[in-house]
Amino acid sequence: RRSMAVLNLLSFINDALYDALPYAIVCLGILWTAKYIRFPDLTCCGTFVLGGAVAAIAIVKLGWPAPAATLLAVLAGAAGGLLTAMFYLGLRMDRILSGILSAFVLYSINLLLLTPTLPYGDSGTLFSAAERLDRQIATPLLQVGWHPWVILIFCGFVLAVKLLMDVFLASEMGLAFRALEDEEAGDIVLLRQGLSPSLYRMLALTVGNGVIGLAGALVSFKENAANANRGFDVLITGLIAFLIGIQIHKVLHRSAGFMAARSIRGAGLLRIRFTTAAAGGAVAYFGLIT
Repeated sequence: RRSMAVLNLLSFINDALYDALPYAIVCLGILWTAKYIRFPDLTCCGTFVLGGAVAAIAIVKLGWPAPAATLLAVLAGAAGGLLTAMFYLGLRMDRILSGILSAFVLYSINLLLLTPTLPYGDSGTLFSAAERLDRQIATPLLQVGWHPWVILIFCGFVLAVKLLMDVFLASEMGLAFRALEDEEAGDIVLLRQGLSPSLYRMLALTVGNGVIGLAGALVSFKENAANANRGFDVLITGLIAFLIGIQIHKVLHRSAGFMAARSIRGAGLLRIRFTTAAAGGAVAYFGLIT
């Protein structure tokens, strides 16, 4: 009974993390736009699929190595974000309309590229070696697919994106970027310092969608195919997971303040960064589903 309970617990963790970690990267991408520039960006529906489409074409049709194809997927996602920035900042369109237009443009491009599915087949991806190791794991008591090595790679990507964001947000440029979180005074503060708010908004849209393009490429590796219809659930799932992460952040900080006011030890451990909370929201969401 005890061994079966342990196996069930490991199976739960395996299933939850295997589904959650790609969306943790999506949440980190949404963080750039939804929190720091207060932009309801719908482009992620298109850039998520575009990342997978570009990676699949580069590997299957062009014979590129998987790391180079993954980098190309990031650049493709960033180009999708740049398109939204052009509509919003260049043509002065409404925020939501800019994202909708970009999403429709990218959906058309994705259909042309994938028509509507492109499988990897025998072509190698970043997960090929890890998947071979995972298939060797078998538990007679519990017939499930184990993914510890793939999960380890996902963890590496999530940690890398999170740490790079933390380094940027802690820099002088990141401090100026974070000023845009205040919709009323942020622009005035930057203009007084001789900085352009538009350039920082363009940066957020470009980098945020580049991160989402990375998530799309990794999901296509995980599913062994890129599908043009894969992006419709990204906005809802990613946004729900992101909002759960924000609530986790609020609860932990309130708890830390309560503990600090009463001189209770350990209050500092609850003061997590927004990047940690955003990734944790995806894990919590898929944990509840699992």
